[in-house]
Amino acid sequence: MISNTQGRKFAGSRLLRNSLAGLVLILLLGSSMEAAGSAGSQQTEPAFTFTLYARELQQKGHVCLGENINILARVLMSHEPNPNRVRLEYVSGFPVTALVSGGTGTMTSDKAWLGMDLDVPEASAFTFEPTQAGHEKISFETVVPSSISLASVDTQVSGSLEFDVKKCKYRMDLIHDFRPSAAASRERRLGVIENATIEQGDDGVYRGSANFEMDFFDVPVSGVDSSCVGEPSTIVSSADITGTSAGATLNLTITYEDVEYTRVSNCSPAGSTTLSFSPTHATLSISGGSVLVSESLPASRMTVRVMLLPVE
Repeated sequence: MISNTQGRKFAGSRLLRNSLAGLVLILLLGSSMEAAGSAGSQQTEPAFTFTLYARELQQKGHVCLGENINILARVLMSHEPNPNRVRLEYVSGFPVTALVSGGTGTMTSDKAWLGMDLDVPEASAFTFEPTQAGHEKISFETVVPSSISLASVDTQVSGSLEFDVKKCKYRMDLIHDFRPSAAASRERRLGVIENATIEQGDDGVYRGSANFEMDFFDVPVSGVDSSCVGEPSTIVSSADITGTSAGATLNLTITYEDVEYTRVSNCSPAGSTTLSFSPTHATLSISGGSVLVSESLPASRMTVRVMLLPVE
């Protein structure tokens, strides 16, 4: 019967955490202190465990410049009224203070009351804003009043959260598929960017550059004279990549340089033209992934797939 009661409490806590969008357990750091009982007392005093959670770190274990993180602090009280029974509950109604000691950023507040966070009512919420790379340690302290814990004295509880603030970087790949929609058109264009590296600067903005290679070729079209065939050709342009983080997402912009293109076929003279490509805008998770961007153009259709992978 006792173990069933504990199981329900832990399950309820787990369901609550999983229901919060973007809530990720990063570190479970704690220090527990038992209020000292009087000599000869047979009563077991409550033990307190300080637990810390951080949102939006996405299991990386570090923070990127420009990426604010939300931290929840909670106090878990473990009480043993007798040797065969354990009572666990989160307590609130008193403040928690936070001290940033690593010098890599600031907290929006150095004190927050337990019970003010709307998502987790037992928690106090803090936001850390990184400003430079380095190792960070945030120390948290609180005093649990004896009126809440029913201990013989007030109990001081402390804990800390440590992580690195980094200038992060990603590897980006891109596939650019351009298809004229006119029925009589045979030409296809397929462009790629491979293994482009984008890295944060001191301002938190990601930047990088890469070669953008596009291949031109003809494909069979039903009902269209196939005697006039364009020769396969390739152009190489340059691409500039910029990105900014916003919460749990990374917003990328890929800008392509104009390039001159000469088409040669077996039935028409060579002709040169300047090709211009619209910038590609893609929003991806900061943990990486893939996204497909589609765009309808006059007499054509374009799709761009952008793939992103964090690099440690």
